[in-house]
Amino acid sequence: MTTRPNPKRSLTQSLPALLDYQRDMHAAHRQMTRSVRQCLRQMEEQMAELRHSLDQHLVAQRDEAHRNAAASQHTRGAPENISSGRCDRSPRVAQESA
Repeated sequence: MTTRPNPKRSLTQSLPALLDYQRDMHAAHRQMTRSVRQCLRQMEEQMAELRHSLDQHLVAQRDEAHRNAAASQHTRGAPENISSGRCDRSPRVAQESA
């Protein structure tokens, strides 16, 4: 006669191994969660630093553009747009030969 294994008995025998496995998986999950959160914090800090330096760079560019515009307005005797001042004139040689 073949004896059938008792399901309750095999469960109680494997229960310590299952509890150990569950404890190990829970610890691994906690460690992985900590690692992911730390990585995200570092990325957020780096992005904040990049945004800050970009903002500083853009402000410096804007200030320089304003200074250049103000300096060009205060220059005396210079035409506002040099290229438009010259293109309406014909060369001197062409005027004399005509």
